[in-house]
Amino acid sequence: MVGDKKSEDIGALRVDVGGAFRLVVDGEEVAVTRPQVRTVLALLASTTEPVSAFELIGALWPDSVPANPGAAFRTIMSRTRTVL
Repeated sequence: MVGDKKSEDIGALRVDVGGAFRLVVDGEEVAVTRPQVRTVLALLASTTEPVSAFELIGALWPDSVPANPGAAFRTIMSRTRTVL
């Protein structure tokens, strides 16, 4: 099955958001110290639908968007990919 092959290629990933936040990649717990990275991972794990950059930016900065939201967003997404 195509979906199974893709899963094998990227390894097992589990995000627990009930209670304490936990990220487990290939059976190993990974420390996620940055709150904004936790926010991105929790939002992505909570749905099976695509999440737009606009939705992520709204979740990351619900009250006040940074002066350059595009650059700030790219930085957080880079940090998120590094954790994975």
